[in-house]
Amino acid sequence: MDQFNLLRLYVAVADLGSLSAVARAQGLSPSTVTSALQRLEERVGARLVTRTTRRLSLTEEGERFLASCRRILADQVFA
Repeated sequence: MDQFNLLRLYVAVADLGSLSAVARAQGLSPSTVTSALQRLEERVGARLVTRTTRRLSLTEEGERFLASCRRILADQVFA
């Protein structure tokens, strides 16, 4: 998965609030989405989401990173 796809996936996770919902929407397995999110967190060097059995929420760093992702992806569209 390339870097832009990882960013798009992260935005989808933030928007949908569920890894399984993202997996269904993107036609991916839940384990693929989980692995991609873990790779992204490793690359960023920060935990981006907090997961519980019922909910997923963004950390403070995750919120800041989400804003950056949205800008990067918007710039890519207009480039």
